[in-house]
Amino acid sequence: MKNFKPEPDFEEFKKLILGTIEPTRLPVTDLYINDEILQQFVEEILDRTWVPRDENLDKYYQNYVLCYKQMGFDYVPLHFWIETTFTNFPKPERWISTGSMGLVRNEHEFESFPWNDIGIDDRHLGSIEKFLPEGMKIMAVGGDFQELLDVIVGTENFFFMMYDQPELLERIIQMWFGIRLKMNSELISRDSVGGFFNCADLGSKSATLIAPDYIRKHFLPTWTSYGRKAHDADKMYWFHSCGNIYKDHVIDDLINVAKIDAFHSFQDTIMPVQDFKRVYGEQIATLGGIDVDVITRLEGDDLRKHVRSVFHECAPGGRYGAGTGNSVAAYVPLKNWLLLLEEALAYRY
Repeated sequence: MKNFKPEPDFEEFKKLILGTIEPTRLPVTDLYINDEILQQFVEEILDRTWVPRDENLDKYYQNYVLCYKQMGFDYVPLHFWIETTFTNFPKPERWISTGSMGLVRNEHEFESFPWNDIGIDDRHLGSIEKFLPEGMKIMAVGGDFQELLDVIVGTENFFFMMYDQPELLERIIQMWFGIRLKMNSELISRDSVGGFFNCADLGSKSATLIAPDYIRKHFLPTWTSYGRKAHDADKMYWFHSCGNIYKDHVIDDLINVAKIDAFHSFQDTIMPVQDFKRVYGEQIATLGGIDVDVITRLEGDDLRKHVRSVFHECAPGGRYGAGTGNSVAAYVPLKNWLLLLEEALAYRY
């Protein structure tokens, strides 16, 4: 498979996403491509040897960057997750806890937690920069809200703390989001980084997981600071959230207050990407939208017809990037992902 164009062009891509130039091509965007998919691509399409990240960081990122370039991306997403790219973060019993197994659940654990020692593991950024071709940038991906629930306090415990220990929970939020803001400020200052891509799965199919006013009070100010930092550096600010953030107008807060430049994550059962583009497409860019269930289950001509239909409705007017509704999960057939890329390449304005 050939890449979409001879060389990536992040500056043109940025203009396409921000809508400052007339659309000339349909760019490719996504949050995450699972390593199992990347390995298949490396071995079957690129005819190279796959090397796991924990075996050799440089060889892993060499393949990683080449995959994104050959797939037609103008950027590579680099995920700054606490379990892989942070230093001095205590290892929990489980990295994702849906129960009450968080690391900070009381005053003693808050005071003894090494907040001031936590930092970014520069090895990952340094390694990926070695292989970044001219014209390509990094989108720095972070997940402050996810890590708060999944690791720091535990999901179940978070909801108990909202009522049983509200003041302590507020202090934890302020501490963690402050650390994330500092880290994001450091990342956005790097020449190799073209923007910040925040992940916060805020909702279920019917509504937000927590009260919208709680989101506005405790999380929105920091997300607004992310946007300000990015824009002051002339860089982009994207936001990913699963769930229904439309019912109580949280999406409007992200657009009008936090000033996000683009939104990602769509489920047809909540709001199909075509509807989002119609409603919000003049305010921000729309990223992806081919429902993961659809790209997993449909095949051949049926999938091609669906993808073309979505592109036909979303691409006109620009400010749209082709991709999945969430990410290229391990169970997405590689041939289906390649079909999506081929259709994006073939699209003509």
